[in-house]
Amino acid sequence: MEAARTIAVLSPNYFTARFTQSEWQAAFAQDPTGEKGLLLLVRVRRCDPPGILAPRVYIDLVGLAEDAAQEKLLTGVRGGKSPTTAPSFPGASSRTVPTRPRFPGVLPPIWNVPHQRNRNFIGRDQLLDAMHQALSSGQTAALTQALSGLGGIGKTQLVVEYAYRHAADYVLVW
Repeated sequence: MEAARTIAVLSPNYFTARFTQSEWQAAFAQDPTGEKGLLLLVRVRRCDPPGILAPRVYIDLVGLAEDAAQEKLLTGVRGGKSPTTAPSFPGASSRTVPTRPRFPGVLPPIWNVPHQRNRNFIGRDQLLDAMHQALSSGQTAALTQALSGLGGIGKTQLVVEYAYRHAADYVLVW
């Protein structure tokens, strides 16, 4: 009779036993990525799984009371061991607001710029850099920037270009 799944009970004795390696290797060969769950690893004593078993996820029962171990084993066998949320990146601070960053090139949800971007806009990098420094001082206050000059010299085009270049820096643009 063939079993649907192979359970490897991980302990130091398991890895020194005579026939255990061929059993888990046969299950591993049928499901090398672990997607089908054909090889179920359960650690019952402190040990480090060797070789290709080292990176595999196992149900860890070491140090648990009998009731807790039983519950964890049953949850793992049913497939409830997968996390429901992605882990945070190591060293990253936890987010206080559960929002995802916008995809590059996507405008903020509140966007009130009545002009399309001028694809022929060139130059004026010094003015754009000065505007960026003034508006990104890091202070939590409403900042304003005034541009002055004769009509027709490109004040509106400069502001529109700044808004499109730095749209990802803002949650709303009005």
